[in-house]
Amino acid sequence: MRRSRFAGLAGIIFLVALAALAPLLTPLPEGYGDFAEIQQAPSREHIFGTDAMGLDVFGEVVWGTRSALEVGCLAALCAACIGVPLGLVSGYFPGVFSQLILVAADLFLTLPTLPLTIIITAILGPDLRHVALVIGAVSAPRILRVTRAATLEAAARPYIEAARCLGVPTRVIL
Repeated sequence: MRRSRFAGLAGIIFLVALAALAPLLTPLPEGYGDFAEIQQAPSREHIFGTDAMGLDVFGEVVWGTRSALEVGCLAALCAACIGVPLGLVSGYFPGVFSQLILVAADLFLTLPTLPLTIIITAILGPDLRHVALVIGAVSAPRILRVTRAATLEAAARPYIEAARCLGVPTRVIL
């Protein structure tokens, strides 16, 4: 278990370093490449070869890492900002409002992610941030459910009851 954590952390550090060092490693592939170098095999000039437009594949991978990390981090942040508060409220205050939150979460869980992302991105415009926000919003119900389950489990613990008896405000308990 410890090795797999280290491997995952090492992979993330490598990707962040690759994204940060992108300007030093390779120029930004823009526009159309050199048509004389279409579909070239890997070589010293093009470590991963070239694509169907003559662009350096290594450059596309390195610069694409930046976009992938941006979308992933923004989507995770968005999902957490939606899912954690709703999960806390739903788990700590069971009742009609909690059930409404769960029904809405279940509705979002039934929606197909890819078509929804495509439709909303078409409406909002082609921007990576829009894609990240949609992915985050669609992923939020999963975080909501995990947070709610943890809140329900923790709310039944004696230390929460003791905190209530001592007059600790609900926002502090949450």
